Amino acid sequence: MQTWESLDARPVPDWYDDAKLGLLITWGPYAVPAWAPASRDFADLVAQYGLEHALAHDPRAEWYANGMQLSASPTHEHHRSAWGRLTRYESFGRTFRQGLKEWDAEPWAEAAAGCGARYVVFSAKHHDGFLLWPSRRKNPRRRGWQTTHDVVGGLAEAVRGRGMRFGLYYSAGLDWTFGGLPIKNLKDFVDAVPRGSAYASYVDAHMRELISRYQPSILWNDVCSPSEQDLLSLFSSYFEEVPDGVVNDRFGQAEPGSRGNILRRALEALRGLFPSRDRASPRGAVSPEPRHMGFRTIEEGPLPENEEGKWEK
Repeated sequence: MQTWESLDARPVPDWYDDAKLGLLITWGPYAVPAWAPASRDFADLVAQYGLEHALAHDPRAEWYANGMQLSASPTHEHHRSAWGRLTRYESFGRTFRQGLKEWDAEPWAEAAAGCGARYVVFSAKHHDGFLLWPSRRKNPRRRGWQTTHDVVGGLAEAVRGRGMRFGLYYSAGLDWTFGGLPIKNLKDFVDAVPRGSAYASYVDAHMRELISRYQPSILWNDVCSPSEQDLLSLFSSYFEEVPDGVVNDRFGQAEPGSRGNILRRALEALRGLFPSRDRASPRGAVSPEPRHMGFRTIEEGPLPENEEGKWEK
């Protein structure tokens, strides 16, 4: 069993230190409607118009499930026009699963290798909660909300077959099948973060399954980790399974029952954002500082001044 001190003493693995280009691929049921408002990036929208406007005009297709529930959003209007007001997001999961019968991981890996990428990180679960591997720990809130085809395994084999490293993204801090929608402002964002031991157990089981089944070179968490999750045990298991693995900076945990403190901290962070746009996403404002990390992930805005460690943008 590791200690926090021994984890912090771990050097960043040589392969990651040397890899200057990697790809993060997000994929899921939102690829069926495959639509988002044509706009500038999310941080620019927040900077000019505020967070509520940015969420309503979100240019990220993976947030389609949220936008379709915001009555004033272009995504809502598009959904009604293209799919009809009675079409639920869950129907895209069924269509997505059917389309996997013809999916081939090889062209994806070939394209990644062709652009010079040294590693590929793939979304095992994004905010919509859909699992892209046949997990033994199924979603208790939404039946059939995962693939029967092993998408993660297929892409891992294709990527590694071309000499690249393979990592996994997992959204622990947002799962809309647990936390609910819509998210129209920062308070909604904080409220949507699932809490409780049952969800922590669900997340931990998934991460351990992904580690043991796929041995990802990068464990890339998003938003934050459940406060009830034993991260020291998880990291100890991970580094035992993958000695040259590395984790990002989004495993921070808020203290149980600290919702009000998180919201106050997030609001204070947003007030000081602009015009610097230092941490322009709600994720950046809400995510607590992690106890251990191998590298920082900067999603929107510039690299923080005097950053000495490894970073990814």
